[in-house]
Amino acid sequence: MHIGDIVNNRYKISGIIGHGALSTVYKAFDMKLCIDVAIKESDNAYYAEVMREVTVLNECRHQHIPRITDILYSDTSILIIEDYIEGKNIGEISANDALSGKQIFKIIMQILSVLEYLHNHDPPIIYADLKPGNIIISKDFKVYLVDFGAAVYRGNKEIWGTYGYASPEQVLTCSADVRTDIYSFGKTCIELYGLSNKKINRNIYNILLKCISADRDKRYKSISDVRHSLEELKKRNRRKHYFNIITIILSLLIIVFLQQLIRESSLENYVETEKMYDITGDNPGKRAEAYILSLKDNPSDIQSFRSLIYEYKSDFVFSEEEERELKSAVYPNIGKLKKSSIYGEISYEIGILYWYYYGEVFDLHNIDNIRKAMYWISQSSDERADIYKKVGGRILNSQNMIKEGSSGDILKNIEYFDSLLDFGEENGNPVIIYRCSILILSAVSRLGPEIGKSEETVGKVSDMIKRIKILNAHSENEHVNLDKLNEVIKTTETVVNKYKNM
Repeated sequence: MHIGDIVNNRYKISGIIGHGALSTVYKAFDMKLCIDVAIKESDNAYYAEVMREVTVLNECRHQHIPRITDILYSDTSILIIEDYIEGKNIGEISANDALSGKQIFKIIMQILSVLEYLHNHDPPIIYADLKPGNIIISKDFKVYLVDFGAAVYRGNKEIWGTYGYASPEQVLTCSADVRTDIYSFGKTCIELYGLSNKKINRNIYNILLKCISADRDKRYKSISDVRHSLEELKKRNRRKHYFNIITIILSLLIIVFLQQLIRESSLENYVETEKMYDITGDNPGKRAEAYILSLKDNPSDIQSFRSLIYEYKSDFVFSEEEERELKSAVYPNIGKLKKSSIYGEISYEIGILYWYYYGEVFDLHNIDNIRKAMYWISQSSDERADIYKKVGGRILNSQNMIKEGSSGDILKNIEYFDSLLDFGEENGNPVIIYRCSILILSAVSRLGPEIGKSEETVGKVSDMIKRIKILNAHSENEHVNLDKLNEVIKTTETVVNKYKNM
């Protein structure tokens, strides 16, 4: 069809809305009812998929699902006439749209509403292809779910999704249930925050992390559970808001009493800040030097320390030169720092610098950063350091076993590798999971003929490789190289296949 064509003596094509894998969607004007409509044109070769969507939509009556108003057939194609929704899909949102946190939360709750309706349908409908491009947001921030071509309904066997949003079980086993939609919901919401350039509230992020767990048994059991968790969080935030108002009122009374002291202190800090920026301008290197000088004069200046760490992280690289700078400020005062109340935070933050930002993070055999990170993290009393202490200790111990050639001991204790991956998955950190995966594959690939000694051994190693694939299926992080990981997986699988029949 082309712009200007008139279909069935009724619908005048006025534009193209978009193209999908199975169809093209047009905007048209219904000359009979004098309203805009959407026309989805699909080739007759996709008749089964089109009728699946028609069947689902004919049984759905929900404010967030467009209605089908007509179906037309021709020798080459099928045309579905639907309500036209004026707006943009989530994938088209940008920081320029200036969505507020409240507006994003409203969008999320509407997505949950329509998914809850589908899952509670008799029989349940699994949407199976939730992604930003299939969610339209109107000008009044009302959400509409479109394109039901992938929906799992009444036992249909064909299951597909979109890479990056499809759950691991969709990708690896072509299976789907309500938890499949929960996974895609989590991925879509995280992207919505990213596209809007909004920082995710930590508590909301924890809820979304649970939604996108690689193991579906560790996700929420139902969309209703997700909605309940978010609603409870909103209630807690409202109570906290009222408490904060009372606290602010009391604080204002105190401020009045201390106003003169605060004014004098603020003036002094302002002068010092102006001096620093007058010297350094917008140069991160010069700012780091200024923070170093400040720490040398006052090693307990936690604000200068935090600012210095921020500067080192800003380019995602903690260089050897920056390492020497940091040591020059910390080591001369290490005795005093260890006795101070801020040492737990300092040792933790330095450890994290080494863990994620030091050295060649894609060098499979590089653990120098882990060794240096563990020196600092092991001294930290910060509770955030606990998971790094466990994983780092195991990485260093395992690397020593590999170097010593103790392959038999590693093989007999395959549960050790499981627990290593458990730590990464429990923390929800893709970098930890990636590093653990590389370590395990490195150990397994060195086993050689040991693998073929028993069917049980082959089975355990194969299961371990499969678990690594699932856990890393959709990792997205600056320090995760999935191409490199896939190369190592293929190498390890080659070793397994070579020796499994010996």
